[in-house]
Amino acid sequence: MTTIFHRTTSALTLGLILIIATVVVLPWNAHAASTTASFDTDTLSSVKTKPTIEGEAGGLKTVRVVIESSTGKSVLKKTVRVNKDAWKLRVTKTLKKGIYTITILESSKKNATVLATSTLIIGSKTSSSSSAKSNGIISVSSLPLLAGGTASQGTSVPVAYLKVQNTSSAAVNLEGFTLKQNGSASAANVIGFSTSDDKGGSRTTIGGIESTKQFKNGSAFVPLVASIAPNQVRIFTIKAIMSSDAGTDLGKQLFLDVSGIQANGGVRASLPIRGAAWTLIR
Repeated sequence: MTTIFHRTTSALTLGLILIIATVVVLPWNAHAASTTASFDTDTLSSVKTKPTIEGEAGGLKTVRVVIESSTGKSVLKKTVRVNKDAWKLRVTKTLKKGIYTITILESSKKNATVLATSTLIIGSKTSSSSSAKSNGIISVSSLPLLAGGTASQGTSVPVAYLKVQNTSSAAVNLEGFTLKQNGSASAANVIGFSTSDDKGGSRTTIGGIESTKQFKNGSAFVPLVASIAPNQVRIFTIKAIMSSDAGTDLGKQLFLDVSGIQANGGVRASLPIRGAAWTLIR
């Protein structure tokens, strides 16, 4: 009897342990998936005034897409269904030619989380890829190395340090970045750009002459041609070439954000990628 009682107790104890373990483990395994969203950069510029905009979203059934004019006025707000981690917005309202800010929100609530922000260009196709499409995907993020400071007239200052990583098994051709001036100084103070990378294989200079204009409606496209091999990581630097005469903008700030990325494959980035503030001095 003693032996039988001992076995029964052991069985009950083992059962209780299993139940407790199950109770502890279940919440850990059943936590909510993280929510992410991004844009298909090829759809962020269009010659059509009623564009179709696409992107990806993870851990969500719907996303809220908001389009605002360059003055911050709301132009369109729409909740879009997510299907197989992808979303598509067919704009039915005619948009005027120009540059807009487009944002993806987690929901339609008042204090909804902003998942991604970028620039939408209507009336031109500046972000279309010039090379054959790739199935590869690159991830672009900022390296927190810029502290900003003062920018003397006629010099160059770094405005972006970017880490580009190919997270796929296919090569991706990087073709350039769109920069947007959000500071108090006129964008005309930037007369050119120079680019370089840590591998020494991508060095380009555009403009640099006082009469050249790089910005249109506050945005400029900086070509940066580079092939990113599968699983490769490369670091790119973008420098702004300053005018030799800041005029009445002395003391004002240059604040350039990366608002768009052009490539022949998929791009994952949390846009805009914030730049550092540079104060214009003599």
